[in-house]
Amino acid sequence: MHSLDSYELTEWMAYYQLEPFGMEADNWRMGKICATIANCHVKKGAKTFRPEDFMPSSKEPQEQTWEQQLKFCQMLEKAFKNDNAKAKKSKAGKK
Repeated sequence: MHSLDSYELTEWMAYYQLEPFGMEADNWRMGKICATIANCHVKKGAKTFRPEDFMPSSKEPQEQTWEQQLKFCQMLEKAFKNDNAKAKKSKAGKK
């Protein structure tokens, strides 16, 4: 097993301050990518997404009522119907 002396540990700590690595840094990078893609599809004037919106959270999940769950399902259904309609129009235009 390899052990670090205090000098090497200090060097790694300094490097981490310049170039973070590990799961937390990976989550941050993916959050930025997801937020960028999602913000490309946000309507003008609507709230934009932040990287934190796509990162795992250590908070306890909030309870949802069945009405909140239904509203979320309806939103997904509407979003997928719009995407399917656009895809069909695009295919029809190419023929």
